Amino acid sequence: MEQRVVVIGLGIFGNAVAKEMTRNGAEVLAIDIDSECVETIKDDVTHAIVLDSTDEAALQEQGVANFDVAVVAIGMNFESAMITTSILKRLGVNNIHARATSTRKGELLQKIGGDSTQIINPEESAGKQLALVLLTRGADSVKEITEELLIVTRRAPKVFWKKSLAELNIRGKYHVNVVAIKKPTKKIDARSGKPIEEINDSPGPGDIIQEGDKLLVACSRSNIDNLPYLE
Repeated sequence: MEQRVVVIGLGIFGNAVAKEMTRNGAEVLAIDIDSECVETIKDDVTHAIVLDSTDEAALQEQGVANFDVAVVAIGMNFESAMITTSILKRLGVNNIHARATSTRKGELLQKIGGDSTQIINPEESAGKQLALVLLTRGADSVKEITEELLIVTRRAPKVFWKKSLAELNIRGKYHVNVVAIKKPTKKIDARSGKPIEEINDSPGPGDIIQEGDKLLVACSRSNIDNLPYLE
């Protein structure tokens, strides 16, 4: 079933969320009080409208209570974010994701939204992710799954090339698990202009690692630097 998502606030963060959700098959209603923001995104989402999200009647008229997810991405006007979150809760939206630019603001939004609301701090998350990448040798990206478990993406080192996962025995030698392999292709993504990568999300013992491959490995913080890396 197609997921229905309403994104309120179309700054850099909200714009990115709305476009990515649409790109992945969701029906997206994008809302902002600024007509220029709406005009910029209207061709990239299902619906885009100019609307004051602190107007409960206006939100109700758009049927936001029938959406699966609401993202409150308002960054500059915290009062509007609070009122919008409160209205969404009152209208019966059960899955709200609200952006907060500080811990204190996040706590206030959480009180307003209750159990139906999850708080997002994109600046804090981005900062943590950058720190992990900078601290991890040869990593392209690092994602924190839990406090201890990480998913690290890194280019396959030369000593792995032309060898199978069974030969390499990565889990036994390095105490990390290869959960996916990204392989480069000659295809170019029309939107980003970057090469498209094929993802093997269920690698087996017989899969061969080639030059240019990227490995996605699950590991603990203590084992994050166990793998050799491509200099």
